[in-house]
Amino acid sequence: MSSLASRVPVGSQSTTVSSPDGQNIGAVAHGSSEPPRHITPRRPPVPIIRPLGLIPIERLNYYWDTLRPTLAQLTYADNFFITGKPNFLFAASKFREYPFSDVSEVAFLGRSNVGKSSLLNALFNRTTKPIAHASSKLGRTKTMNAFGIGGSNQGGVRLKERTQDEHARVIGRGGLVVVDMPGYGMGSRESWGPEIIKYLCERKQMRRAFLLIDAEHGLKPGDLQILNIMRRSAIPHQVILSKADKLIDFKNKIPINDDKMNKRLAKLRETSERIRDVVQPCKERRFSALGEILACSAEKKINGKRLGIDAVRFAVLQAAGLEPGVGGDPLDLGIRVNSEESTIRHVQSEASTPQYFNDTGI
Repeated sequence: MSSLASRVPVGSQSTTVSSPDGQNIGAVAHGSSEPPRHITPRRPPVPIIRPLGLIPIERLNYYWDTLRPTLAQLTYADNFFITGKPNFLFAASKFREYPFSDVSEVAFLGRSNVGKSSLLNALFNRTTKPIAHASSKLGRTKTMNAFGIGGSNQGGVRLKERTQDEHARVIGRGGLVVVDMPGYGMGSRESWGPEIIKYLCERKQMRRAFLLIDAEHGLKPGDLQILNIMRRSAIPHQVILSKADKLIDFKNKIPINDDKMNKRLAKLRETSERIRDVVQPCKERRFSALGEILACSAEKKINGKRLGIDAVRFAVLQAAGLEPGVGGDPLDLGIRVNSEESTIRHVQSEASTPQYFNDTGI
C-alpha cells in the first residue's frame, strides 16, 4: 500500500485505486484521514446487437471479380420483381419445342430438391401464391418451364401463339424470361440431360445459367459434371448457394450478438471459398463461372425481406442487361461472353451427347 501512496500526486486530497475488474481496493489519502469511498464495480460492456436483416451484403455474398451492387441497384431490382406480374409462358420437354423469342432469358438449374422452385417463387415475390410448383418429392419439375416478367411498356412478356403464317414467339421487349430446369440426380430422368444441355449451348436468348448449390452439403458429383460441361462449352454461368439459412443456423433468433454472427458468416465464407477454387480454376478461368457467389434463403424472412433474394434479383437483371445505369447506359458489373466465346459455345454443343452423362442422372 505504501508503494501506491508514493505515486499519488502532490496536492491531491484523495485517490481511489480500483482493480482491473472494477473492485475497490481502497483510498490513498495524502494529508487526509477520510475513509475510503465506495465505488460501484464496473459492469461488463453490453454486447452490440445487430438485426439479421442488416448483414452487410459483402459478408453474405462473396465478390472477388465483380463489384457488389449498391443499395439503389438492389432497390431497383426488388421493385422490378415485386411490381412486375410474372406469368407462366410455356413448358417444353424437348429443346426443339421452344418458341422463337425477342426476350432475354436466364436459366436456373441444380440437383433435385436443391430449392429451385422455392427460390423462383421468392424471386417473383410469389411465396404465398406459388407460380413455380415446389415439392419435397424429388423430380417434381419434369419439364423446362418458362416464366415471363416485366416489359410493362410493351404489355408484358407473353407468348404469341402460332398461326398459319408465323411460328409461336415470346414477345415483350424490356422484360425477362426465367426458365426453371428439371433437377438432376435422384428422381431425374436420363432423357432430361441432353435436352437441358442443348438449351444451354444453343439457345441464343440465354444470357446466364444460375447453378444452385446446397450451402449445407456443398458440391456433389452431378454439380461438378454440369460445371465442367458449362466451362468447356463457354456457357455463361454463376453459382448461388441455396438454403444458406441452414449454414448460418440462426433459426430466426433476433437479435443476436456480433460474435455468434461473425462465426456463422465466417463458416459461410469458408464454404464459398472452397467452391470458388472449383468453379473458377486458375488454368481455366477464361470460361469459368462469374467471379461472385451469392448466398440466399427462400424460406427465412428477416426484417420483412428474404435473405439474399435482392442480390439474386439484381444478378438476374444484370445478366439480362436490364440493370439500371447512368444516363440510360446499363452497368456492366460482370463477365460478358464475347463473340469468340459464343462461337465456342455453339461449336461445343456436342456436350449434349450421352458420353457426357454418367449415373448421376444429368
